[in-house]
Amino acid sequence: MTRPAGTGPVPRQDVPGRPLGGGGRSTGVVVRRVAADEWARARDLRLEALQDPEAVRAFLTSYAQASAQPDSVWQERTALAARGDQAAQLVATAGDEWVGTVTVVVQGPSATDVLGRPVSEAHGPSSRSTSAPGPGPPA
Repeated sequence: MTRPAGTGPVPRQDVPGRPLGGGGRSTGVVVRRVAADEWARARDLRLEALQDPEAVRAFLTSYAQASAQPDSVWQERTALAARGDQAAQLVATAGDEWVGTVTVVVQGPSATDVLGRPVSEAHGPSSRSTSAPGPGPPA
C-alpha cells in the first residue's frame, strides 16, 4: 500500500502469505500490523531475537538493556507501532505462533537516522512517488 507521508496511520490488515517458488503452495504465514494489546508477545519475540550475540548490530541494543525495560516501555512502544504513522511493527504469524517481525520507521529529511546521520531530502517521505519507475538506463 502506497500512502502519502503524513496521512495518518496505516490501517491494520492481514496479508496472506504468498506461494513459494511458483508451486502454488501457500506459506501459511500471515503478515499483519501488531495490535497494542500484544505488547507482551512483541517484547518476548524481540528478547528472543536479542539472545543472538550478533543481534545488537540490527537492534542497536543488547538483551541486557532491553530486558531491563519496564512493561510500560514495551506497552508504549507497541501502542505507537500499532497505530502511529511514524513507525509500524509488522508480525509474521503461522497459526498462533509469531515467527518474525519487522519495524518500519518513517523519518523526514530534517531527521537523523539511528546512527546519527542526517536523512537526506532524496530519502525522506516527500521524495516517494506513487508512479511506477521509468525504464532503466540505456543498455
